[in-house]
Amino acid sequence: TEVRERRGLCYYVHSHHDAYQDAGSVVVAAGVDTSRIDLAITTIIEELTKLANDGPDDAEFQKAKNYLKGKFVLGVEDPRGLIMFGARREVVEGKYWEPAEALAAIDAVTIDDVRRVARETFDLQTANLAIVGPYEDAAHFEQLLSGVAVTA
Repeated sequence: TEVRERRGLCYYVHSHHDAYQDAGSVVVAAGVDTSRIDLAITTIIEELTKLANDGPDDAEFQKAKNYLKGKFVLGVEDPRGLIMFGARREVVEGKYWEPAEALAAIDAVTIDDVRRVARETFDLQTANLAIVGPYEDAAHFEQLLSGVAVTA
């Protein structure tokens, strides 16, 4: 919302995660006007830092949990979705979960859990930045990612 709607810094911005048994990633992708890339990157970093420092507020947290539960229920509504859910649990955890157990696990997550994981996940010391565009100066973007003030 901050990057696209409020500041108009990009054509699109979205995030997703890839979760594996022993690793994973959180990705933020944006289509940015090349003349405003520095501000877009620093704004995205600021938003991730706010999430890491403060976490979501209670309303946002509840909205996210309800969205996740609703998406899950819709996903296991048909036989194929239920089979895929069961197969993933079996492969990843070595046991089958009943859908009700998964919903209970979502309910068990606390806002403090989210804040703790956000602090661990959005650590700029472990972040990576990939840029596609007409750029030659990697050091400039490394400084942006490190949080060091950059002078043009």
